[in-house]
Formats: sequence, C-alpha cells, structure tokens
Amino acid sequence: MGGRLGLLAVLAPVLLLGSGCVFGVYSQQDYGPGTAVMGVSENQSLVEVVRSIGAPDKVYEMGDTQMLVYYQYEGTHILGVYANIRKSDIVILLRGGKVVEAPVMVSKGEAITILGIFPAPIMGPSIIKED
Repeated sequence: MGGRLGLLAVLAPVLLLGSGCVFGVYSQQDYGPGTAVMGVSENQSLVEVVRSIGAPDKVYEMGDTQMLVYYQYEGTHILGVYANIRKSDIVILLRGGKVVEAPVMVSKGEAITILGIFPAPIMGPSIIKED
C-alpha cells in the first residue's frame, strides 16, 4: 500500500505540471472548414462557397480574380509529454465571381514537441545592431 501511495505522490506532480495550464490528460483540436471544403466545386458563386464553408480568413484580389484563403489547424496534446500541430491553408480561386477549379490544400508546416514538461529556452537568431 505504501508503494502505491509513493508512486502516486511522484506521478501526480508530473501529470499536473506536464499537462500545462489546464489540468488535462489528452486534448485534440481541429479548426477550419475541414471536410466541408469537398463540397466546393467549379462554377459555384462566392455566396455558395461562403454558405457551405463560411467566411474566408483572407481574401486577395487582382482584377476579376479573387483568392480565398482558409486556415486549417489540427493539434493533439498528451500529458505535456507529446504534442503535434499541423497548419494548412485551403485556397479557392474565383474568376468573375465563380470558382475556377477545385480547392487546393497547401501544407504550411508541422510542429512536434516531445517531453514538453521540461522548460527550455527558445533560441532565435541573434541581431547585431551597428551604429
């Protein structure tokens, strides 16, 4: 019995500190239009696109061409020991107010953290300022 209480006394702080600011063991996040973007097809209007997947995060215009950009984030966090985050952009091109081709997913990067319970400084590039 004493061995179990000792193990609990050692593991409890690790689990609580390792889970970050919120006391949790596992979390999963998924932000963005997701699979609803599969419903967007050629010749749909801007109104139909916004109705089916929502407002875009960014809109770029050049002449009669518009580029709608939707951000997609996916993440998993387990006990502060392992975390994985992926970011993608979903791009939809419209010309003359109509979709010209199927949506394109552009991978923007992935981050993985292992043993995130141990604080470590993040070292960036050094900047040398000359007078």
